[in-house]
Amino acid sequence: MCGIVGGYDISDVENTLKSIVHRGRDASGVAQVGSVSFGHVRLSIIDVSSLSNQPFVVGDTTLVFNGTIWNYQGVREYLIKEYGVTFKTTGDVEVITNLIDKEDYHGLNRLQGMFAVAWTKGDDDIHLARDRFGEVPLHYSLLDVSIFPEFYFCSEIKGLLSLGVNMKNIKMLRPGGYLKVVNNEKIVDTLWYDIDENIKFLDYDNRDVASDTIRSLVERGSVERTVSDVPVCTLLSGGIDSSAITYHVSKEISDLVSYIAVFDEKSRDLRCAREVAEMLDIDLIEVKVQPPTVNDIEGIIKTIEMKYKAQIEISWGCIKLAERISGDGFKVVLSGEGSDELWASYGMDYHGIESQGWTEYRKNKFGSQEKKNFARVNKIFMKYGIESRLPFLNTELVETALGMKQDIVWNGKRNPKAVLQNGYKSVLPEEITTRQKIAFQDGMGIKNEFEKVLDKPPVVWYSNNYSQQFGL
Repeated sequence: MCGIVGGYDISDVENTLKSIVHRGRDASGVAQVGSVSFGHVRLSIIDVSSLSNQPFVVGDTTLVFNGTIWNYQGVREYLIKEYGVTFKTTGDVEVITNLIDKEDYHGLNRLQGMFAVAWTKGDDDIHLARDRFGEVPLHYSLLDVSIFPEFYFCSEIKGLLSLGVNMKNIKMLRPGGYLKVVNNEKIVDTLWYDIDENIKFLDYDNRDVASDTIRSLVERGSVERTVSDVPVCTLLSGGIDSSAITYHVSKEISDLVSYIAVFDEKSRDLRCAREVAEMLDIDLIEVKVQPPTVNDIEGIIKTIEMKYKAQIEISWGCIKLAERISGDGFKVVLSGEGSDELWASYGMDYHGIESQGWTEYRKNKFGSQEKKNFARVNKIFMKYGIESRLPFLNTELVETALGMKQDIVWNGKRNPKAVLQNGYKSVLPEEITTRQKIAFQDGMGIKNEFEKVLDKPPVVWYSNNYSQQFGL
């Protein structure tokens, strides 16, 4: 994963890249194609050689890419067979550039991966696209209606602010979104992927059959996300989501290392994580976390670029994890975000389901995470040069889960993850497959530490500080 920036006639792209250099310190590059400016900072994960540095050029296509394509080797073979492409690298950026050069944004449907990508074909048009579920953030500025219009994009808001963009004009490209900026004059905004058209409404006879399907798809999502030329680790919080991921990855990586953030050393989360690690015979690194200071909380808001209470309080433990994981030399970590929204396993979800309906509520809840959980985990770990990967965002897993009936997924309000937990009864400890959902910050026991250091209620303080930092 990396960081990208671009737009029209940026006078000093290198200077703009400084605001997001934390996203990729292995290499950087810029390109000017007509009036289009592109910049890229690289975190080398697949084909770590300089041959895969960006911006990348194939034919008329100049491209910057942030993310990873899980099935790039299969797409590579398709391009060789269909178009006779000759490859010079072993990386995924050459694959996606060739695919877009040959098939434009229509080719994106062939990809399985997480990505934010921008390209131009020498005609002063800029094209942007984002992965199906918004695993990778991509922000852009609206075209100004003044005489001197402007359009910029960047992996993080702080990059756009460095270009002088007004915060009120910044938007996030929607999941599955495709944006074409025509000659810096107008925007064509559409979708290359629409979840509404892809939910699989399968009628399962019983929960056991559905659980077998889900376990197989979680395995696929976990294994496909181990593709890497650098070491991979996992987070292990002691819940079913991270335990399932770690279980599958441990079968692929013999010397797997997992991490857990620890505040309360008597917490059930820690006890459960230790039990899973012992059962799988893997190393579990326990990262001690101290209460945050006011400066720490300000730093969290700056990093994640949001003001949501839950996201800020979750972030502190994640930051400590990211610091340690980076210090241990890892560049890739797998995490369980996305699962809770698929199953509607939060306590308050019951009321949302009553008002919106089972499928619609979960679709909306999951869809909103591109601005919350998914963006938060990406920006925190990328601050420390680590690519976070989310196995529960496997395409078929999401499409299948959202189509399942409530009585197959839930075993009453107290057991909303029954379809997932049931699939791991034979391979994970009983305490993991029967315990109820608990929020990350609650499981750590750190939630109440935030209000102790703030002079206003947390929601008010967070909102005020966000406005101060980002000029709202």
